[in-house]
Amino acid sequence: MTGSHELWLRAAACSMVLATVVICVSAQTRPAPQFRTGVTLVELEVTVIDGRGLPVAGLTKTDFSVFENGSPRTVVNAIEVGSPGTQTAGTELLQQSSTAPAESRIVTVILDDAQIPANPRVAQQAKAIARTVIQSLDASDNAALVFTRRTGQSADFTTNHAKLIETVNGFVPAPSTGSAPTSGAAIMYEIRTSLNALESVVRYIGTMSGRRKAIFYVSTGVALPRQGSQAFNEVIQAMRRVFDAAQAQNVMIYGLDPGGLSTGPETRIAGSSTPGVSASGGLTSRHEFLLMLAENTGGRSIVDRNNPEKAVVALLTEHSHYYQVAYESSLVGAERPRKIEVRINRRGAAARFRSMNTPWQP
Repeated sequence: MTGSHELWLRAAACSMVLATVVICVSAQTRPAPQFRTGVTLVELEVTVIDGRGLPVAGLTKTDFSVFENGSPRTVVNAIEVGSPGTQTAGTELLQQSSTAPAESRIVTVILDDAQIPANPRVAQQAKAIARTVIQSLDASDNAALVFTRRTGQSADFTTNHAKLIETVNGFVPAPSTGSAPTSGAAIMYEIRTSLNALESVVRYIGTMSGRRKAIFYVSTGVALPRQGSQAFNEVIQAMRRVFDAAQAQNVMIYGLDPGGLSTGPETRIAGSSTPGVSASGGLTSRHEFLLMLAENTGGRSIVDRNNPEKAVVALLTEHSHYYQVAYESSLVGAERPRKIEVRINRRGAAARFRSMNTPWQP
């Protein structure tokens, strides 16, 4: 019995040692716990203006509320970039609170000679807008001037803004015959010319270094063909490519219409002879194009004004001053569609923003 008892004790001891080894090995090889929160950060560029249209400075993350598909999301950070001037909402002096330095801008002025009619008043207005944009730039801003039709006479990026002004002064709207295209094929050619130029410029400046990029698109706008037609679907797809490229390349587009007020005898200047669209209907669709262009890229469009160049300084100021707002999204992956709303928790202040993750619907 004694021998059997000792044998049993040895076996039990071995079993305990083996169990201990197994437990130790298991503890060492067990993978570390991984926590899947289902949250990703999304960054927005938000411009905040007051009731007078002036940029608002000195905001922090607590001043921003972000809603994604109707649900409130956590704002992680809000970094102010650039200087809006000397005043904020109200009468107090600006207290500079930027935590990111102001940057030189990359600005392209597009004179849409494929759409601007051969009308002396409108042509002069288009040149006045372009000159005002260029003359209002900072000396360090890198700028270019692009014609949609006569592309060979465009001026490449430079800080020599006087050279760009010379190019503007030589602008002549197309067609040079002085008559607008009347056939459907000719009209579609002009539309493709304008949209292809827009997309090409967006993609090109997207490759340039520098964060804040803008296009000032001087045009009476593209006349949308009759809805439901094959031409309409083609134009919508081309517009979608422009919007997608602008969002992906972080480019804002500002539309400036040189056509003036859409009342009186000048209405037809910005009108459309596209089959199935009347002059007034074409005018509306052209304005709608400019508005959609801005809304889907974070910019603004100035239409139905006799002196649209007066809005240029305000647009450039907006473009220079903004907030980088990061929030926690529950929709992982940029391909997931999301409807984003940004509210400013200050009376009289409103937000304009763009997001690489905001889908566009025609």
